[in-house]
Amino acid sequence: QALPANDTPQTSLLSYLPETNQFTADIGTLNAWTQDFHNTKVDIEKRGSHWFGQLNADETRMTLDYAAHSDAIRVSADFLELTSFKPAQEETSEPDSNTQEVGLVERNWLVHVPAIELTCRICRYDGKDLGRVTLGLDGRFPGEQLRHLRLLKSGTRLDLKGGWVLEDERLKSHIEGEFN
Repeated sequence: QALPANDTPQTSLLSYLPETNQFTADIGTLNAWTQDFHNTKVDIEKRGSHWFGQLNADETRMTLDYAAHSDAIRVSADFLELTSFKPAQEETSEPDSNTQEVGLVERNWLVHVPAIELTCRICRYDGKDLGRVTLGLDGRFPGEQLRHLRLLKSGTRLDLKGGWVLEDERLKSHIEGEFN
């Protein structure tokens, strides 16, 4: 079967790979959501309809499984070091006439976020220690995708919840919380 010239929302290169029950890889640099993870080792396996395993890199050590009380992917990180978000560079050339512009509605990644529960024991962002972080995201709740974000460090706690909604082709944020 011939591969398509470009992946489309209906056709992904992954759809041409045979189904697998295990994935193991050693990756020099893995870029995920603008974050570079160096010397990455991935070892995951499929049990039933869920994936379980480990992802280890210079910047993280984490385990993936599923929460017993929900259908959320559970990510438990001993440590995670993130850098500031680097937006993708925009192309300066004119798009050709066959290229359709993708509007904000089609690019809205929030509606595709699976239910995720992240617990990070030692989290750093741009070299700053955030302490223990727990995060719950779920794209099935428009306007309430951020189920919880809790930062706990030296007895100080920040609790946030909220989300994003699409209004007039713009994403609007709503965040509320407590700080003590």
